[in-house]
Amino acid sequence: MTHQKPEHLDVNDAHQEVGQVNPGVVSILSRAELEFGITVAGPDLVAERRQRLEDLDAVFDWLPFDLGSTRAFGVVAPAVHAKAPAQARRIDTYLAGQALQHNVPLMTLNPGDFKHLLDLVTMIAPPDAQDSAR
Repeated sequence: MTHQKPEHLDVNDAHQEVGQVNPGVVSILSRAELEFGITVAGPDLVAERRQRLEDLDAVFDWLPFDLGSTRAFGVVAPAVHAKAPAQARRIDTYLAGQALQHNVPLMTLNPGDFKHLLDLVTMIAPPDAQDSAR
């Protein structure tokens, strides 16, 4: 199995009609992080966060972390490990493997977290996103 970096995606080309929102795809791994946020929230926030997640469930078809994603993780993890061994098993690397497998861009507010993977995965970040890894 060969993995190639997807072509550059201009998010402005993705609009179908003015006012129509295309939610794209969101990783099931991101959903897992949101579940964690619910479990550690204070009692006064649990119901609100649970409702927000249920609202997201109604909008997104969560992108699975499947067998192919595990194989792609095996491609991206060594690239990270070569430059930042402690980061190789962070969830960001799993997300990058999943993006590579499914040939979708990785959207992030923290582009520095993926700086070692720019030759493997297309990344989309807002102009004001953080430049350095956490």
